[in-house]
Amino acid sequence: MPEAASGRHRRFPIAALPLRAGAELALPLMDDSGSTWGRSSPYAKASPVTVARVTNTAVIYFSKHGTTAKVASRIADALGSATLINLKDTPRPDIAAFDAVALGGPIYAGEPDKHVKTFIAANAAALGALPLALFVCGMEPDPAKRETEVASAFPETLRSHAVGAWFTGGEFQFDKLSFIERAIVKKIVGVTESVSAIDTDAIAALAAALS
Repeated sequence: MPEAASGRHRRFPIAALPLRAGAELALPLMDDSGSTWGRSSPYAKASPVTVARVTNTAVIYFSKHGTTAKVASRIADALGSATLINLKDTPRPDIAAFDAVALGGPIYAGEPDKHVKTFIAANAAALGALPLALFVCGMEPDPAKRETEVASAFPETLRSHAVGAWFTGGEFQFDKLSFIERAIVKKIVGVTESVSAIDTDAIAALAAALS
């Protein structure tokens, strides 16, 4: 699937929530099992979100090995129509033409991607004026640590503005990892072969919230 800023694709969307424009919806965050995070989570509070009529959405992300690109593509599929923008290829996209954004990136060894942080710093005001959904790709199994990773990936002002922030799971793609990366994964995680744990429920929830 093309990742150029001008590339579009249309498919039948998954069932969306039956909401009229201007309605309000309480949206809890979900972990990679599809269940909501515990009440102690600072992101678990269901807050009212005004649902606008979204017609032109950008899914903006950074992907090094391809997993975040795969997640972004599935988000675009779930939305039904969206423009995919990989910050690796288009580091300074113009988001003025879009009326909603889904923004996400990977977590490497517990640290968020710097390209996404740079994009946020340069576009904070514009992102704060649009309907926004956030997502993080990673393989951390602990829900509490996932919350920490989400918090480290996006500033609090952006998280408060967004319709939600989702941990969408990830993959270990051994055929695309460097020798050092494979050694680190084997030592720290104990994984010796490719593993996929992309959370389709979280992707569906994100798309429904932003639609």
